[in-house]
Amino acid sequence: MGTKIEEILSAIEAWTPSPDSDSVSVGVWGIDELKETLSPMSVPKRIISVNPPGVSADYVAHIDLGPTMKIEWSVTDTFYFKPVGEMAALRRHSHDLVKYVASYTEAIRQNRSPSSQSHILEAYCYPDIYAWPEGSDNRFYGVQCSLTIEEFVS
Repeated sequence: MGTKIEEILSAIEAWTPSPDSDSVSVGVWGIDELKETLSPMSVPKRIISVNPPGVSADYVAHIDLGPTMKIEWSVTDTFYFKPVGEMAALRRHSHDLVKYVASYTEAIRQNRSPSSQSHILEAYCYPDIYAWPEGSDNRFYGVQCSLTIEEFVS
């Protein structure tokens, strides 16, 4: 039995966190759908990657070998809410971003095991200003959630 990372990512993509109680529709780009640019007209959007943006790709996973392999996957799920400069400063959007974090936390609580052989070890969510693509001037108010997922493969 091999890794189920694709199933894990699909499960995370299926989560529906929202910044408000009206359940604003949030689009998702998984690793097979990443685009070079993110238009201000296409937000809100979640972008899921298997390693944190700006971090060396050699930290995609930590693998312990043995009869049963343990893999710790590092998954980043970044929520791009509104373009920077639209309507005000980060403080103006902080309420919506905190509500998004609460909604994301609830999604984790309901889906602690994204596959039959994995579970979420830890999660951190940081409201801030994020660029897409990384390093560009195309900046958005948003939340970056970093997940550590432990998977056992026999």
